[in-house]
Amino acid sequence: MNKKKSIFSYADVITLIVVLVYGYFSFLGALFLNINRETVWGLSNVAGCVFISLFCSVPFLITAFGARILKTTTKNHSKRRIYELVCLFLFGFFSLFLLTSSAPFIHYFTVNNRETKISDKISRVIINCESMFDQYEKLVDRRIYNYQGKLRAVVVGGSAEQLNECQISNANVPLEEKVKTRIEVMRMALLPPHYSDTNTQNGIKQVAQKWLGDAKQFIEEWKPIGIVSVVRDIERNTTEWEQLLQTLYIEGNQPCEIVHPAQFDYNVRFVRLSSDFTLTDSPRLIAIMFSFLLNLLMLLSWYLAKRDWKTYSMLKPYEVEL
Repeated sequence: MNKKKSIFSYADVITLIVVLVYGYFSFLGALFLNINRETVWGLSNVAGCVFISLFCSVPFLITAFGARILKTTTKNHSKRRIYELVCLFLFGFFSLFLLTSSAPFIHYFTVNNRETKISDKISRVIINCESMFDQYEKLVDRRIYNYQGKLRAVVVGGSAEQLNECQISNANVPLEEKVKTRIEVMRMALLPPHYSDTNTQNGIKQVAQKWLGDAKQFIEEWKPIGIVSVVRDIERNTTEWEQLLQTLYIEGNQPCEIVHPAQFDYNVRFVRLSSDFTLTDSPRLIAIMFSFLLNLLMLLSWYLAKRDWKTYSMLKPYEVEL
């Protein structure tokens, strides 16, 4: 029994895989180029970048497979040969056109060449963000220490009016116990359970630390998709965390507390990170060579396809062999 011949060869599979590889790098390059944009080509950022990668890679797939199919045809040889050459010409045109500095595939390697510079910038911002919670806790400890000193001074030599003002004039409870109670109330207001929850890991501090830890890992391992997410979200997330801490700091005000800063103001210093991703540059040699190699592999199925030369020499019905 004759085995049924497969429509696709191993060379066709290689061509498809190589086109997918080209599309993936184009997708990453498009993400870098559009890192500041919420929408790309009327779509969401990621969807738009996927569309750009398809726009860059699908023409290679169509022209490479088109040339391969036309090469193996057994009908209308002269016309099909012309169409085959047209497919190869378009393939070469796309190859050269997508070697410009703003082409997503080329731009990925441009940004990748700045890996050390970008990593250093983002790492400094992450370290600065991580220190925000330490700074907040130090300020809380200082406030509690000052407030405790104020209450004890009132207990030792304060008037009845001062005791009432500080809400520690309860005849049924020893004044020292009342001071401890006021301190605990203050501590719970400034460091509530939702600030730090080591059991569920859902506290403000734990959520922030996990996100910053993941961001640091993306940078250390240079994961482009994760890095883009970090650059897009780090300023917004850090601002939200700082605002939450400011709210806690204000809501922690206690009776007769010594004057303290009106709010927690950490002022995380953000540097311009996006410009390192969007700035184009002359195509790097490695990008050009890699693109050329992928283009050659895309044509592998066409190159290995067998042309039926016998049909080219067959006589037409109206021709006579001499």
